Amino acid sequence: MSGTSSVDFTTLYQAAKDVRGVREEVNGEIRAFDGTVAHMLSGWRGAAATAFQGLAGQWQQDIGRVLLALDGIADALEKSAGMHQQTDADQQAAVNSIIAGINPS
Repeated sequence: MSGTSSVDFTTLYQAAKDVRGVREEVNGEIRAFDGTVAHMLSGWRGAAATAFQGLAGQWQQDIGRVLLALDGIADALEKSAGMHQQTDADQQAAVNSIIAGINPS
C-alpha cells in the first residue's frame, strides 16, 4: 500500500525551528548537569573520581555528537524548505506565464 504525503515549506521551516529549540533545551540541561558534575568532582579524589571523570568525558563527546546531529537535522529541514519554496515560486511563475499566454491583456 502506498500513500502520499504533503508538506509545505512553512511546515519545514517550523520543524527546523522546533528542532533548534529542542537543541537549545538539551544544551541548557547539559550545562546544568556539567555544573553539578564539576561541583561534585571538585572535592572528590581517588580512583573512583578518576574513573568517573573518564566516563564524564566520554559522555561529553557523545552528547556533543547528539547536538551536532540535531544541528544537522535542522539544517537539512531548512534546506528542504528552501527547495520547496523555490519550487512553489517556479511553479507559480509557470502558471502565471501560461495564464498570460491564454489571456493577453
